[in-house]
Amino acid sequence: CEHCQARLLKGENNSFCCNNGTYIVPHLPPLPQNIADILNSTTLSQNISASSRHLNNLFSFTAIGSSKGFAHFRSGISSVAITGRTYHR
Repeated sequence: CEHCQARLLKGENNSFCCNNGTYIVPHLPPLPQNIADILNSTTLSQNISASSRHLNNLFSFTAIGSSKGFAHFRSGISSVAITGRTYHR
């Protein structure tokens, strides 16, 4: 975008991000160096892209919530029972 320097996808216009300069959001701080290295490395980026579904599944339960909480079992295999409705936090 010529107003806010957002990277737009095909089909998006300047009104999508900042409404043609009406709303300017401050720039994000720079990424930590180790994350920037991953994004700037062609080999690492391709590996992450190829593994994206596995990575998404790995972290899918990290932000799960339940309307009635979780039942923890004290004996046996470590497990949890979800009670009530589940939602993503």
